[in-house]
Amino acid sequence: MKTRLFLFSFLLMLLSPASFAAQCNNQQQVSALDNNFELAIKNANSNFLQQVLADNFIWVHNLKSMTETKTSLLKRLAADNYETPVQRTSVIEHFIQGQDTWSVMGISHVYKLRPTEADENNIRHYQYYFSRSYQQIDGKCKLLSSMTMKIHTEDGARVLP
Repeated sequence: MKTRLFLFSFLLMLLSPASFAAQCNNQQQVSALDNNFELAIKNANSNFLQQVLADNFIWVHNLKSMTETKTSLLKRLAADNYETPVQRTSVIEHFIQGQDTWSVMGISHVYKLRPTEADENNIRHYQYYFSRSYQQIDGKCKLLSSMTMKIHTEDGARVLP
């Protein structure tokens, strides 16, 4: 029984989002890490972000309408008024590999509750182009930067399963 409990605990540790922060040696590891980054933003998972964001992390939003550092992003996510998206996903369309750096580019889909006069349960779908850079630092894969640019907004969206 103790062996099963140990194996189950070990498996959970391996599947935890933090375990993906260890390396960025291949496209699959970077893709998994990027998916976990999206989940961490959606769920305001500051513990995961604290591990994966480089100390000098920067996020440039919508043609520099807002710029966030690691500290300011964690503060925004911890705020009582942080609005958790209904859903947040991304599709990576391009990978570029350097010596110890990966850049990923694609489209993020963010769904938020935005009541209107006609529909108090309106869900607005935002699409953003993104580019993020990861680098192997001290044996761990860290997110150095993120750039997002809104490309489409639509009301009356249906959340994808």
